[in-house]
Amino acid sequence: MRHVKGTQDLEKLLEERKDLICPYHSHELDAHQCGSILLQQINAPLQLVWSIVRRFDKPQAYKRFIQACTITTGEGGVGSIRTMELVSGIPATSSVERLEILDDEQHIFSFRVLGGGHRLQNYWSLTSVHELEIGGRLVTLVMESYAVDIPEGNTRDETQMFADTVVRCNLKSLAQVAEQLAVQERQGTQHTVPRFAAVYPFSL
Repeated sequence: MRHVKGTQDLEKLLEERKDLICPYHSHELDAHQCGSILLQQINAPLQLVWSIVRRFDKPQAYKRFIQACTITTGEGGVGSIRTMELVSGIPATSSVERLEILDDEQHIFSFRVLGGGHRLQNYWSLTSVHELEIGGRLVTLVMESYAVDIPEGNTRDETQMFADTVVRCNLKSLAQVAEQLAVQERQGTQHTVPRFAAVYPFSL
């Protein structure tokens, strides 16, 4: 089973809206795998958040640990392959990934890791973006689930803690970027996606 992780309010909400999880995030894990479902509330319009998430060719717009990204196969649609160079300070150097799903109607995005300079083998991620009413106002809820093989020499808890930390950092950064862009839209100023410098004390 996957663990759902977010704020207590969001977890309570999903108890009432299990339909958000079941269609997309309910894949069973093999015995040698681990995975989670992580949640992030974003105070920005769904279409704005989706416009950032869907860019397979530009993950560095909000993923802080990516230095550069190059599409090596395809033009950014389903089946395209990207190679990413990662920042220093994390136990990885690069990642090669293939776009599996890009659904602009249901706002679903999925990729699979094919290889690279890291130990997360057979990593698969799916992100869905939803518009919900919380506390009397519309917000965007982003859900990201993943499955990954547990590397030899590491425990399930170690692998899951590492992967959860990376995904949680990405989701928090996505919220920060999207909310800043939403403010710029309301103020009529030019969109500029902020860049971040960060060192991650991860080990796996």
